[in-house]
Amino acid sequence: MELWQAPTVTQYDAALLDIALRDFFCDGALATVCDFLPPILPALQGLYMTTVKPSAGSVFLVEDEAMIRMMVVDMLEELGFSVAAETGEIDEAIKLAGTTEFDIAILDVNVNGRVISPVADLLKARNRPFIFATGYGSQGVPEDYRDRPALQKPFQIESLKDALDSTLRGAA
Repeated sequence: MELWQAPTVTQYDAALLDIALRDFFCDGALATVCDFLPPILPALQGLYMTTVKPSAGSVFLVEDEAMIRMMVVDMLEELGFSVAAETGEIDEAIKLAGTTEFDIAILDVNVNGRVISPVADLLKARNRPFIFATGYGSQGVPEDYRDRPALQKPFQIESLKDALDSTLRGAA
């Protein structure tokens, strides 16, 4: 008994998915897995179909703690933002701040023991909006920038959304 039938017009999408999955997964080593794909394609089809959300904007992120940076990237993507650039080093942040196109930046105040002021200075000169992220409270924000929005670490996605929305509204 054959488990898989030739595609019909109503199975066209499943057939395309079958081709894509086989091209991606079937390199010989996974041939046994691929032998079982056709019967389960209709179930898999929903898993591989994604919708593209319109971007809420792009973000330049400077955070030296890799796990925190990954968590913030996840939050941003969940909120519909794309990450234009990210780094955990001041010197790289200075280069990126001058060359990257983005809508808003999120800057950790203390990056590997160095204050973020040179990056903030570049962003201010480029007239780009930015938000500080700090675990030191408002006193941790460089004195020249205490009028700028600051997120107190650790922050939740709702606080991030509010800060991004209000800062972008103010920059418009």
